[in-house]
Amino acid sequence: MNFLPDDFAYERTTGSDNDSTEKRVTRILDEINNPYIIQWANSLGFRHLSYVKELNKYAELGTKVHSEIEDILKNINSPFYLTKYETPGAYAFYTWVNDKHKQNKKLKVLEIEKSIIGKYFCGTLDCLMQIDNEVYLIDFKTSNSIGYKYYMQLCAYRYLLILMGYEYPVDKMMILQVDKYNPDKYKEFIIDCKTDSDKIDLMTNAFLELVILSYKLDEVRQFKF
Repeated sequence: MNFLPDDFAYERTTGSDNDSTEKRVTRILDEINNPYIIQWANSLGFRHLSYVKELNKYAELGTKVHSEIEDILKNINSPFYLTKYETPGAYAFYTWVNDKHKQNKKLKVLEIEKSIIGKYFCGTLDCLMQIDNEVYLIDFKTSNSIGYKYYMQLCAYRYLLILMGYEYPVDKMMILQVDKYNPDKYKEFIIDCKTDSDKIDLMTNAFLELVILSYKLDEVRQFKF
């Protein structure tokens, strides 16, 4: 794994990455064009739907799902009970938790919505969870399509955790896709940090190159032609 020159990371003890001057991981990844988004935007145009309105609608839904999942996570180590939630995505996550319990898996939440800030970029990881004896870095997604940018996002978070010398080394990274409409449907996408180390290094290094490119593009955008 390569490291940016003079890079470092530290844990923000107060506030969050929202008040940081560094770029968010998701913003840096937006430098990459997403063909799926372009196709989706075109399909909305054919149906005479507003791209901005639809994008905001799904963004609000994703935020709501994350908020309700966070509430479940806060109670996951207590005697489990079902609170009334508004989104099927939250119930899909509840289904995932119940399935783990049925498999006799021991779940321990280590971090929820943790802000991590480096010299060049920052982000908020959704969850660090110990499942049996392994530590998982988990990101919750409501998207219909799971692409490589989501994996790069997790690699970026893991990179910052390594730099800050975090006490729980990550064994596996998981994208947990919860269905927006079906409360019983979810899908796991797992990367093993040992067996998939080559892929992880490739995605991490690609992200770091993108960090440099993003800052250079900022300089280019200042030019007046």
